[in-house]
Amino acid sequence: MEALPVELCQEILRLLPLRELKSTRLVSRSLAALGSEYLIQSEFLVLPHRDDCMRLLAISRHATLASHVERVTFDMGEVDEYHARHNVYFVLLYMRDPEDRIEGSSAAQELYRHCSHLKHTFAPNYCAQALLSEAFGNLHRLSAIDINLSRCPFNDEVWQRIWKIPTTRSFPRVETMERFKRILSAAAAAAASSPSSQRIHSLSHDRLPLEFWAQDPPQDLDPICQVFGGLQTLSLGSDSKSLAQREASLAGLGRCLRQTPYLRTLILSFTNLRTTSESLLSFSAWRGDDSVWKHLHTLVLQGVGIDVDEFATFLARHSASLRRLQLGESNQNKPDLLWARSRWLMFHSRDDKVLCQHLRHTMKLDKFNLQDYAAAEVDSEPLYDDDWNRIGHETLVAARLEEFVVHGGPWPIDLDDKVISSPT
Repeated sequence: MEALPVELCQEILRLLPLRELKSTRLVSRSLAALGSEYLIQSEFLVLPHRDDCMRLLAISRHATLASHVERVTFDMGEVDEYHARHNVYFVLLYMRDPEDRIEGSSAAQELYRHCSHLKHTFAPNYCAQALLSEAFGNLHRLSAIDINLSRCPFNDEVWQRIWKIPTTRSFPRVETMERFKRILSAAAAAAASSPSSQRIHSLSHDRLPLEFWAQDPPQDLDPICQVFGGLQTLSLGSDSKSLAQREASLAGLGRCLRQTPYLRTLILSFTNLRTTSESLLSFSAWRGDDSVWKHLHTLVLQGVGIDVDEFATFLARHSASLRRLQLGESNQNKPDLLWARSRWLMFHSRDDKVLCQHLRHTMKLDKFNLQDYAAAEVDSEPLYDDDWNRIGHETLVAARLEEFVVHGGPWPIDLDDKVISSPT
């Protein structure tokens, strides 16, 4: 194999499974050197039942391997043991024959007990700020941090299935906030101690308690603001079930958002909102009446309460750069998430049409995606996927609304709030 051209050897090594790759690297020094870059993926996954933080630290101390890590993803999904136990039986009831149910249930429970034991063993190192600070400082190509609570942490068919049942998952609010704070504080400390390290350009959290932003004292947000200073992509899912310190929380989030001069993509989603007043956000208060994100290209708002007039003014200030706008949640299985004034955002009232007309005449959008509105007819599929690839048919109501806003097509809703049939 060593007699082959270097490019061909690299391609072979790239395609090998990890176990075979490790064995092949033991053949010679040259193959060991060629295969080193395929040992570590650009995305490093941290799970609570593995000692991944120590492993990340060890990788960061290796001159060659450290250069391969560009993204660190923390899968923090937690299990509600009581409901998970019942959901295992429920899923197996339809997946397995009667004689296999007990065996399948026992296997799933045994896997969870084993992982729980490992989780307890590695808990001192999990999201430890000191470990992460050194690791982040050594990873000079690290540019993205993702925190995910919705993904199943177990590589098991049964657990993957029951994870889709919401009651399987628990949501420890305090622990979630503490871990996020330690991760961002570690990133800030790494940037301060290692000027040569790359700034974090992308940050995401799919379910962060809204009260996290009401730090006491407010100075505790300083290291987080430092991390926000280099962001180009920010995706935040906020759980608003607890409305304690709501105003302080939104003010703290606004303070951090004002520290993002290079932001290109902003995704904000809120869940568990109960009334319009709870979800109402003031964009002018967040960015100031005159300030803008000069580079903002993509904006996605889900579960956000807006005043239509203020929102139109906010968008107009970003017309030079904003090209993609999504309002509402693309998943048709979720409830409507976008509010306007004192009602759901429905495209069958004067204010709604005024907003669309504003988008049509003032903005220079390339893509517009409205989802989950309470029209007479609801699309059965989303218009775009998460990467803005068009997956919906042109007859979808969302597609026809996009045609109105982006390409100057006809308004698709009649005076009776009915969807006008598309021309054949």
